[in-house]
Amino acid sequence: MLKYAALIVTFNRKDKLVKALDSLLSQSILPEKIVLVDNASTDGTQDMLKAGGYLDNERLQFIELPTNVGGSGGFYAAFEAAKQLDVDWVSISDDDANFGPDYFAAMAKAIDRHPDAGGFTSEVKLPDGRIDVTHRFHMIDKRLLLWREIPAENYDTDFKVDGFTFVGSFLSMHTIKEVDSPEKDFFIWWDDLDYSVRVTKTTDVYNAPGAVINHDTPSNAMDLKHSYHPDWRNYYGTRNMFFAFWKNAHPVLKYPYLLYKIARLYLNLVSPRLKYGRKYELFTANQAMKDFFRGKKGLNEHFLPGSSKQREAEYAEKVAAEQSKMK
Repeated sequence: MLKYAALIVTFNRKDKLVKALDSLLSQSILPEKIVLVDNASTDGTQDMLKAGGYLDNERLQFIELPTNVGGSGGFYAAFEAAKQLDVDWVSISDDDANFGPDYFAAMAKAIDRHPDAGGFTSEVKLPDGRIDVTHRFHMIDKRLLLWREIPAENYDTDFKVDGFTFVGSFLSMHTIKEVDSPEKDFFIWWDDLDYSVRVTKTTDVYNAPGAVINHDTPSNAMDLKHSYHPDWRNYYGTRNMFFAFWKNAHPVLKYPYLLYKIARLYLNLVSPRLKYGRKYELFTANQAMKDFFRGKKGLNEHFLPGSSKQREAEYAEKVAAEQSKMK
């Protein structure tokens, strides 16, 4: 019988974390091990885990990092720990991912259908029940790292996946050892997409119908395409996207296409959606490109976790003032 493990990275979301852990501990097929990496939380995460008896559970391996190294550093630590486990398959998720009760059972069936595949993905559902299609992709052009989202109507089939986030992904231990650990210095965002490119170069990855992740998130990429809120994470998303592109794209074609990507980045700033956030997004783009060309990864002091809260308040005031004038 195959043995499974689960990797979770958390930071200052203890209430969501407990729900995620409970969803894993109530699976119809239980994971042998849950590797939980705490990114130096300051909200009493460890105290809550201790009070709830989670730290006494033999299935839980708790790793507390001395500093917050972001999601990428946290997943790097989780993957390194996973390599030491005696398991066959590993699920990957953040602390806001609640597993459907038959997640591992559905993955077991998918393995039977595709015994040569080294990875699978799950359906990701938003709190309102919609399928979030921004986590699984088909490759349009591997040379230029061009993807498109897989439509929601496809999720009841075993479709092939070319790119995926870590939300509910499922990899064989053989694949993990062959591909190694994710990029640890991206801090946040694109570490998973970059890793998926490396995975799909070595093995096929399929969607597994019936495997469901309920993503407990107040915002999602689908809706943010049509609205705007200042977000410190956009700096890392932009910078790391360019790093991933440069590393994985065609060695000759990437030079002219890089110019196109830069031009498109700045042209997007004229969008009416950014009316009151254009100055901040221009600063974000400039910092991201500056650090990309310098080869600088890791944390940027201008974009610390939570640093956009003041800008969010200022943006809300401007929007409210504009709406008041229109009345």
